[in-house]
This record gives sequence, C-alpha cells and structure tokens, in this order.
Amino acid sequence: AAEIVLASCTSWLDADGSKQPLTSDKDPCRPGVKAAVDLCTKAGVKVMGRSSPSDKLLLVQALRKRGHVVAVTGDGTNDAPALHEADIGLSMGIQGTEVAKESSDIIILDDNFASVVKVVRWGRSVYANIQKFIQFQLTVNVAALIINVVAAVSSGNVPLNAVQVG
Repeated sequence: AAEIVLASCTSWLDADGSKQPLTSDKDPCRPGVKAAVDLCTKAGVKVMGRSSPSDKLLLVQALRKRGHVVAVTGDGTNDAPALHEADIGLSMGIQGTEVAKESSDIIILDDNFASVVKVVRWGRSVYANIQKFIQFQLTVNVAALIINVVAAVSSGNVPLNAVQVG
C-alpha cells in the first residue's frame, strides 16, 4: 500500500557498510505513483514509503514529538498502531483489513496513492476557508463591539442588541 519511494533517497547502506542502490524490482510502483509523489513533494509534503509497521510507528512518534503533522498509509493489521497514532491515518479500502480501516481517519477507496494528492488539496482548501471565515467573523464582531462601545459612551444608547451582534 505504501508504494512510494523517498524522493531524495537514492541509496542505502547494508550491514557491511556498502552502498546499495534503492530499487525494488520485486514490487514496483503502480502507474501514476511517481507523478503523485512529485506533486506531494512540490506541495511541501515529505514522502517516505515501504516501511515495516514497527518502523512506521516509531517514525510517527518521533515526528509528532518534533511538532510535525504526520499522515500514514497502511493496509494491514500490523499498521493499525501507526494509523491510530498519526494525525491522519489513511487506510486502503480494497486491500485493507478491517482493523486498519477502523484505526484510520480516511479510507482510500481505490487503493491508489494518487488519491492522497486530492486529499491534501481538499484539506488545504478547507483549512484556508476556515481561516478566512474566522478572520471575517472577528472583523465583523470587533467592529460591532467598537460601534456599541462608542455609541454607549457618547449617547447612552446601544444601537445593536445581542441578536444583531451575534
């Protein structure tokens, strides 16, 4: 399920200290995954994949301790702790186990990592809209409060009642 390769990682050191290329002939990425990873990287999302369930959990805990927002994909029962611990757990809807689905926040119905790009776009859009709404509400309410305070001090009457302000 986590079929992504860390974009900046091109090799690894084996037990002897020899540098080995980072490849996976046994389980290649699905079509569209490389483009999705590139889009995520350009959007500032750091991507890492093909981790064991215990490594996922350790990585989630370490990143959250440092203040990062962490999302994890998983499909197996062993991924459930990392899915639960992450800020956003994404499980696979087709291949995923029921335990993984129950531990996650979002179920990717098509089991395609490219769908994560859509999730990130929607999430950022909703976040930006919430920020705009809060800014608008604060501006309106502060203006109404100032009008009421000035009117109450100068004339003794309050032009806006509680229902009109709220």
